[in-house]
Amino acid sequence: MKLSKILPIYKITSKGIVIGDTKATLSVCFRMKMPIVFTQSDSDFQSTIEDFRKFLENLGEEVLIHKQDFYYRELYGLIPDDSKRKTNTEAFFETAYRNHFNERPYLRSESYLYVSKVGNSATIGVTKKYADIDENDWVQNILNSAEILKKSGIVLEPIPVEELLKEGNVFSQYFNFDKENIEQLKDVSFEKNKVYVGGKEVKIYSIEGEKQLPTTNIGYSKNFNALPVSNMFDFAYKLAVPHVVNQYIYVPSQIDMMQKFEQRKADMQSYNFKGSNDEAIQELMVMKQKCEKLACNVAYWHYNIMAFDEDINIIDKECKKAFSDSGFKPKEVSLTRKDLFLAGIPTNGVRLTLEKDKLMAVLLDLEAVAFMNLEQNYEDKNIAVTGTRLCDRIYGIPFSVDVFNEPKKKGWIKNQNTIVLSGSGGGKSFTTNLLLQTDYHQGAHIFCIDASFSYRLPCAMHNGVYLTFDDNNKISFNPFYLNFLKEPVAKDIFTSYQEEEEFDIEKEDNQSNVTRYRSRLEERMNTLMGIIVVMVKGEGETTSRFESTIYRMLLWEYFKDRTIHDRIEGCNFDDFYQFTKDNLERILKEKGVERDFNYRKFLLMLEPFRTGESLGYLLNSDDEKIKNLGDQRFIVIDVSKIRENKLLFSIISVLAMDLYNQKVAKLPLDVTKALVIDEAWQAISSPEMATFMKTQVKLIRKYGGRTVFISQELDDFISSEIIKESIIKNSSIKIFADMGEFKRNFEPIKKVMSISDSNEKKIMSLNMNNREGAFYKEVCICWEQRGQVYAVETPLEMKAIFETDPEEVMKILPQYEKYGVELASQNYADNIRNNIK
Repeated sequence: MKLSKILPIYKITSKGIVIGDTKATLSVCFRMKMPIVFTQSDSDFQSTIEDFRKFLENLGEEVLIHKQDFYYRELYGLIPDDSKRKTNTEAFFETAYRNHFNERPYLRSESYLYVSKVGNSATIGVTKKYADIDENDWVQNILNSAEILKKSGIVLEPIPVEELLKEGNVFSQYFNFDKENIEQLKDVSFEKNKVYVGGKEVKIYSIEGEKQLPTTNIGYSKNFNALPVSNMFDFAYKLAVPHVVNQYIYVPSQIDMMQKFEQRKADMQSYNFKGSNDEAIQELMVMKQKCEKLACNVAYWHYNIMAFDEDINIIDKECKKAFSDSGFKPKEVSLTRKDLFLAGIPTNGVRLTLEKDKLMAVLLDLEAVAFMNLEQNYEDKNIAVTGTRLCDRIYGIPFSVDVFNEPKKKGWIKNQNTIVLSGSGGGKSFTTNLLLQTDYHQGAHIFCIDASFSYRLPCAMHNGVYLTFDDNNKISFNPFYLNFLKEPVAKDIFTSYQEEEEFDIEKEDNQSNVTRYRSRLEERMNTLMGIIVVMVKGEGETTSRFESTIYRMLLWEYFKDRTIHDRIEGCNFDDFYQFTKDNLERILKEKGVERDFNYRKFLLMLEPFRTGESLGYLLNSDDEKIKNLGDQRFIVIDVSKIRENKLLFSIISVLAMDLYNQKVAKLPLDVTKALVIDEAWQAISSPEMATFMKTQVKLIRKYGGRTVFISQELDDFISSEIIKESIIKNSSIKIFADMGEFKRNFEPIKKVMSISDSNEKKIMSLNMNNREGAFYKEVCICWEQRGQVYAVETPLEMKAIFETDPEEVMKILPQYEKYGVELASQNYADNIRNNIK
C-alpha cells in the first residue's frame, strides 16, 4: 500500500496544529512525561487519575485523546565522560563498568499524547469547517488544562512544527516501528489477515468491549510486589517484547449520549421477550446513575497492543501472559487490523470514532482514565554525568542519580545529612561506599569513623590515610593544644568575654579575629567537655546542667591562664590535670559551690589519663600520624577493635570528630565534607553525650559539612534519645537497604523515622522480585517524604573494593599489598567468574 494515499494529514500549521482529513480534526501533539514507576502511592494514583479526568473534562466535548507509548528494545551503551582526565585507577574501573553493563537489553519508552477536536464533516470542506476556530485559543485551552496535571507529575511538552516535519518525527516513527531517523517510510501490508511493516509482522491485540474487562472490582491502581502500579502495568514494561500501546478516549456530546441511552432503552423494552433484555436495561440504568452520582461524563474507550520485532511464538506467549496477569480477556485482531493500524497514526485516532460502536467500549471517563498507563521508567542517562550510578528495578540499567545537591535545590530536603539503615548483610556499607566514591571523584573530603571494618579497601584505592586503634596501634592525641592561642590578639578573647556569656558557635564575623578565635575555642571546649564527661560518668549516668557549667568554667579558666601567661606551648592533659588539682577547689569556693561538687572524686576519675598511668599515652602528645591530615581527602579511623572498651571507644570517637572539625574548618564552604560514622554512633549515643552532640551538629552545619550515620542495630539506634534528637531529626535523607529482618516489628522504626505509608511499602518491597541471575541489592532512598527505589549493582572489580565481609576483605588485602588495587580487584573478579574460591 502506498502510504501517501493513506496519510490522513491535510495540513500542519505554523503553530504545529495538525489538520486531519478524517472528520476534519484539529490535533495538537505532545511529548508526555509521567511519574516514575513504583514511586506512587495508592492516594497518588487516585489524585493522578482524578486530575487527568478533570483535564479531559476541561477540554470539552467532541474531543478525542490518543496516548501512544513506544517500547523499543535497546542495548545499553555507556558513553564515557572524556571532559576530565582520569587516573589509571579511575580509567580501569570505568572500563570494568562498561564491560559489565554494555549491551544489556532493555525496553526504552517514549510517550506521546495527541489531543484532537473532532468535527462532524467527512473529508470535504476541511478548511471551511475550521475557518471560524482560533488556533491559539484551542492550543491555549489545552495548555491551561494541562496545568492541572503538573502537581501529579505529568508534563505535556508541545511538539513544535519543526520537529513534526523533520526526519524521525512521530509519524515516521510509527510507520517504521523504529526509533531511528529513517527518511524513507517502510511498506505496510495488510495481506493474509496480517499486518507487516517492512519485513516485520506486527501482532495486534485489542480491548474494545465491556465483556473483556476484568470481572473483579477495578480501583485506581493495582499491586505488583506489594507496590501500587497502573492497572495497565502488565502491558507496559512488564510485557517483555517491543511493542506500541495505543489508548483512546473519546468524549462525545453528552446530550446525544443520553438520548442514545434512552432510545436504546426504549428499543430493548419493546423487544424484551420474556425478560431477555432485563440485564442490558439494568446496565444502562446503572451507567446513568453512576454518571449522576460521580459527576462524570460518558466516554468511548479503546486499548490495543501492537507487538513486533520478535519471534511470533514469543509475542503470542508474552501477550497472553500479560492478559492473564492483568485480568483482561484477550482478543487478537485480524478483521479490523487495517482500521486499528490506520487509527494508530499520530493525530488519526478519530478514525476509531467512525466505528465506535464496534471498536470502542462505553465507560465513564473516570474508568477510561483508570485504564491508561500513567507512569514511566527512569529517563535514559547513558552519558556519565554528575551523580551516583544506580540502576532501575526492571532491567538493571544504570543511570546517574544526584542524591544530595539536586534534591536540595528542588526543596525536597532541608539538609544533606543522611542515615543509612539495614539488617546485617543488607548492603548499607556497600551502598555508602558507592556514594562516597562519587563524592570523592567530585572533589569531596571524606572522613570516616568506622566500627564496622568497611572502608579499608576504598581508602587504599584513593591512597588515603587509614588509622587503626588497637593494642598494637595506640594513637595519641593532644586536644588541649591550640596553636592560635599563642597569637597576641588571643588574649583579647578573655578580656572581651566572660565565660558565662552565651556564644553562638555558628556565628561568623570575618572582620574580627577575636570573634573567630573565640568561636574556635568554643568548638574545642565542646570536644573537651565531651571527653571529660566520658571520663567521669558511668554508663547511663547523665550530666546535670550544674556539672556542665563546672566543666566549662574549668576549661575556660585553664585556657585563660595559659594564654595570658604565654604557656600555651606546654598545654596537654597532664598540664590540665595539674591546673585542675591546683585551682579547682579555689574556683568552686569563689563561686560558693564547693560543697555541691566533689572535686576530689573528679580528680580521681581523671587520674588514669596522666602520664605513667594506664591511659597516660592518650591525651598528651599529637601522634605523627595525625599531624598531616589536612591535605588528605580520604581518612578512616578504624575503632572496630575497641568497641567493647566503652571508655576508650567513646573518647577516641569524640577525638576523631574533633579532627574532622579541625580539618573542615580550613576548607572552602563549597567543598563537600562528609563525616561518615559507621556503627561508631554508639560511642556518642549515651545520655551524657547530649550536650556534646547538640553542639557538634551545629559545628558540622557551620562548616558546610554532611553527616552519614550507618547502623544495623536499629533497636538501639532508634531507642537512644540523643540519636533521635541530634541525628534523626537533623537528617533529611534516609536510605534503607534490606529491612527483611525488621518486617514483623517495623512500626517503631516507622514512627521514629517518620516513614509514610507509601514509603513503607517501598521499603518492604526491597529485593522481593530481583532479576534472575543478577547479583545486586535494592535500596530505598527517602528525601523527606519522597521515596524512590533503586538497584545497587556494580561490576565485580568494583565489588572487590566495596566488599565489607571481613573474610573476603582479608582475601583481597594481601593481593592489594602485593599487586596494587587494579590487579587485585581484577584477580578477585576473575576468581568469582571462574568459580575459584
